[in-house]
Amino acid sequence: MSSSMVMLPLLAQALLTLGLYPLLLKRKKAARAAGLVDEQRAPLDEAAWPDPVRQVNNCINNQFASPVLFYVLVLALHQLGAANGFTLLVGCAYVASRYVHAWVHVGSNYVPHRRNCFALGIALLLLLAGQLGVTLL
Repeated sequence: MSSSMVMLPLLAQALLTLGLYPLLLKRKKAARAAGLVDEQRAPLDEAAWPDPVRQVNNCINNQFASPVLFYVLVLALHQLGAANGFTLLVGCAYVASRYVHAWVHVGSNYVPHRRNCFALGIALLLLLAGQLGVTLL
């Protein structure tokens, strides 16, 4: 396995984040067309938008939380020459958990399912952090 293969989950995570923006624009357009936006407050106040818009916006914001740690861990392992099949497997599982988390977040937004996806992602990040720790020792 080429160590650069571990960049595939990073790309998939970046594509998830970017892929949420068209959905956000679609929901904003629908909200405006339905007259559900307080246009005076909208530029500075997220509460001016209806819930379906805020759901997607919050989901996008979530892509800049724990995924940032994912990027750092994988890039550090790659830079140290320690990225391997384990890194790729855990990275793919992490990104899969983020896709499911996002799907739930912009869909049903059922918090227990979101929480489980989030917890799984954090556990996978701990595995990557452990791999980095072992590498550094």
